[in-house]
Amino acid sequence: KIISLGASPANRGTSVEVTDLVYSLPARKRFLKRASAETKMVQSTLLEKALPFPRVGFRLFTDGQLKQFLPPTDRVGRVLAAFPDLGDRRLLHRVEGRGETFHFEVVTPGLEMVRRDRKRLQIYVNGRRVWEYGLVQAIEYAFSDHLPGGLFPSAFVFLEVDPREVDFNIHPAKREVRFRSIKEIHGRLTHTVREFLKHDLGKRGREDQVPFSSPELWGSTDHSGGAQSVAGTP
Repeated sequence: KIISLGASPANRGTSVEVTDLVYSLPARKRFLKRASAETKMVQSTLLEKALPFPRVGFRLFTDGQLKQFLPPTDRVGRVLAAFPDLGDRRLLHRVEGRGETFHFEVVTPGLEMVRRDRKRLQIYVNGRRVWEYGLVQAIEYAFSDHLPGGLFPSAFVFLEVDPREVDFNIHPAKREVRFRSIKEIHGRLTHTVREFLKHDLGKRGREDQVPFSSPELWGSTDHSGGAQSVAGTP
């Protein structure tokens, strides 16, 4: 029998449960990769959604087990939790800048870590991960005086723009974005990061992120004082 009836609010937050994704489309199942590969892609999507919202906790369960836990924290803490290989929190810097209709935060290890790919050069606009070449280019320009060709910085850009100044409705997945003032954002972002780097010179990199002192990048010096090129490196 019913003893009482009343409002019972759920815990704050959102729980998403997905089952039988390909139940009615069995042909799609043949295109699925191994379970480990599919799980990795799910994990990548979770990180993409979690990075711009550091005050929200995220948990990923796989086969009933907790795969990853991102507790509420600040911006730098969330980046480090998502990518622990970035190392010590003391190596990460938060750089801020703003314009009339926008402001941004950049979390970067500066010259401590560089890579041979752009996987750690990520752009978020109003909480969305986007592929905006102009903003990627702005970061690369800022680092260009300090990095040899073929190397890229690690930097996470979180840009907030007045909604009236930005349009996400040019791509089905909203991966691309159009700005009214891209030149101003590009210039301010480049200038701000470049000024930060002027105070970050002299720091060394670490292995796997290609340290600045690595002979693999600069060539080792032979006994005659000449530089020896590394095989396959110009």
